[in-house]
Amino acid sequence: MPSPIICCVCDDMLFYENSYTLACSPVHRLCRKCLCSINVCLPPRTNKNFRCPVCRELIRWPSKGLDAFKKVPELNSLNYLRQQLLLQYNNLIEEKILKIEYLMTRPVDPDMEYHNRELRKQIDNGYFAKINQLKGVAEEVELWDGYPFQDSIEAMRRRLKIVISQNLLGIMMWKRSLYMYRLEVLEGLHDGPVQPQNKFFFQFRDQIKGLYPMARKFFVLTCSSTSVGSVYQLPYESHIEPDMIIAKDGLLNMGIAKRNDKIMVISTDKKECYPRIRTDTVSTASGNVVDSVAFQIKIKEPLRIVCHEMSFSLVSGDNIYRKQKAKKPEMRTRELNGKFVKAIDNDYFYLGPDHTLLVTDRDFKRLRKRQVTIYSTDRSKFSFLRDILLKLGDGFHFLSTGKYMYIVHPRTYESKAYETVKVFGIHGFIECSATKEVVTFFIVTPQCREKVLLLQYSL
Repeated sequence: MPSPIICCVCDDMLFYENSYTLACSPVHRLCRKCLCSINVCLPPRTNKNFRCPVCRELIRWPSKGLDAFKKVPELNSLNYLRQQLLLQYNNLIEEKILKIEYLMTRPVDPDMEYHNRELRKQIDNGYFAKINQLKGVAEEVELWDGYPFQDSIEAMRRRLKIVISQNLLGIMMWKRSLYMYRLEVLEGLHDGPVQPQNKFFFQFRDQIKGLYPMARKFFVLTCSSTSVGSVYQLPYESHIEPDMIIAKDGLLNMGIAKRNDKIMVISTDKKECYPRIRTDTVSTASGNVVDSVAFQIKIKEPLRIVCHEMSFSLVSGDNIYRKQKAKKPEMRTRELNGKFVKAIDNDYFYLGPDHTLLVTDRDFKRLRKRQVTIYSTDRSKFSFLRDILLKLGDGFHFLSTGKYMYIVHPRTYESKAYETVKVFGIHGFIECSATKEVVTFFIVTPQCREKVLLLQYSL
């Protein structure tokens, strides 16, 4: 029995009306939401070319728009839909059995036995209703298939397709409902990466060099092959066109000034032996440069900028160049034997050998070392909601190196590390924005540096 045809980006099951194939290959299929996410990131008034998210081949966006892409013809087959109906029916039965068995065999404290018993009842009742729903649809399809309709055969087949598609879509939405999501995450009743409640992406023309989340929006820094850097600001919503704030030659990095809605960007002139550094403060509303500072210091890339209330710092290896208003940059240096990861408030986080976390301030006056615990994501011990989401919602710090993600206590700096691929099923550069209601992860994979994937989890 064939597996369901899914979107090659978000892995959602495709239906005929919301499916599209790309010109590079008939098996490179996208849903409407993901294809729209590509369109909103294409620069206006230019040749709208984009790269396939799978094979990276360059594809031209059709002048007639979204509907000019071809549909997936297999999805319009009645035989395919009936096979998926039977497959989904069998999957629900198997999922129910596995979850009930897991709840009956896992060790539970005596005080939690009543909760465990109620949980089994909820799962039994929920799956029982959906299994009976699909069983009723299958019986209805068989009845309609043998009934002598007065309408044409094609009209009958259209009715069957609509009934099956609506019920399959209903099952998919039920599995992604808030109730099922909390059940899966809280009780650990999932077999692999936890599926978010909302998942979408933005694809840019150039490679992404940095992600900078804030409370209501986030910034993306891209860099072209000709060393032209561009800064975009985007909301936490799909189908919204990114707003390009600034594009500049030699742009290296950027930082966010949390007050007055401004950002700071670093650019350099690489013609000199030691490049001349220029920092521009840019308004995110108008894109105008409101302040500029140029100076020459003996540093080499990589270079990171950290914005403070009345000053900023440049980080390069074990050196921190602190720049206050109307003063030359003051260098602070200390042998740390670690790699700079992130600055949060006045704390600068470095990762040393053997998973050692180093925390210092911008003057290197204090230094704290913490040994990081590599935490298991074993199903019987690990709870994505308890161990990661709720802690981020409570103000814990998030760090990432690609292979590992770190959850750090904001006062004691005690931290735990989790393998990214075991949590999300993919690895890459990750950033995070968290409130008490929603946690959003931003992922850029090494295979597709032009695309940022957003995973949103409700608390």
